Amino acid sequence: MPRAAGGRVRLRLLALWLVSEGLPDGAAAQQVSAFHLRFDNDILAVRGTGPPPDHDYTHGVELAARFRTLPRPLRRWIGAEVAEGGGAPRTWAGLSIGQRIYTPRLDGPEPVPGERPYAGWLYAGAEVLVTRGGTEHRLAVEVGTTGPAALGEPVQNGFHRLVGSTRQEGWDHQLPWEPGVLLRYAAAWPRELGGMLLRPSAEAGVGTVWTGLAGGLSVRLGAEEEGPKWHAEGRVRQEWVARNLFLDGSTFRESVRAERRDRVSEAAVGLGYGFARWGAEYSFVVRGREYEGQARPHGYGSLALTWRR
Repeated sequence: MPRAAGGRVRLRLLALWLVSEGLPDGAAAQQVSAFHLRFDNDILAVRGTGPPPDHDYTHGVELAARFRTLPRPLRRWIGAEVAEGGGAPRTWAGLSIGQRIYTPRLDGPEPVPGERPYAGWLYAGAEVLVTRGGTEHRLAVEVGTTGPAALGEPVQNGFHRLVGSTRQEGWDHQLPWEPGVLLRYAAAWPRELGGMLLRPSAEAGVGTVWTGLAGGLSVRLGAEEEGPKWHAEGRVRQEWVARNLFLDGSTFRESVRAERRDRVSEAAVGLGYGFARWGAEYSFVVRGREYEGQARPHGYGSLALTWRR
């Protein structure tokens, strides 16, 4: 079996395993509390005149389901902790599938020195959240593949053909096939202050995909009345990065790579609207320079849709 085909088969088997082992007891449909669909693209970024950007983190899509209870393997451990400490934590579990695409600013049949590599990332994820004593604890794992099996080239160039845009030539030297894993732990401390919800947070990640630390703060303003609700949110985040697969290149072989910057800042503003079981939010995100060859920060837009049971 070709290596790329083998990668696709293994990723699908892994996704099936996550679903079979991670779902709570009982009928899955009865346990689902919400579905989330997020679409990121730099064509959605707030900008002035001229063509839209089409580089760096240029596209992402994720479909996620959230469940009301934790997976079976974790319930007994959480229950023992509750019995000792008292007070039942608020919990949920989630499963997701998605894709992210990264491209350099300068395209060409050969890699351009200093530019980031072409890369696709096709993944499946699982996460759990437990709230105890005013602290939100979130543990998440993401597993997937780079290379042709990640479908970055057909998605990007297929869209370019659809809109009559130029084909990207550089996918011939994208990051090769490689399985990847990322384990993340994050803690947040939400607090209400003067009608605002403040959420300071801290995060640590380790794996072949991304390794580093991050800290952030979000501020949310929202209507409390019944019926349709608007909310506005602002977020800032600072990352300290020890590894980034999509800049440092492949873990086990030679590949295109860029000179990564160790500190990366991010800021975002968003506006959302909710009615009945539906919710929608648009965010404009600006990420600071991630590698030395990057001339300026990069912005993209994010559109999220939610349906709650």
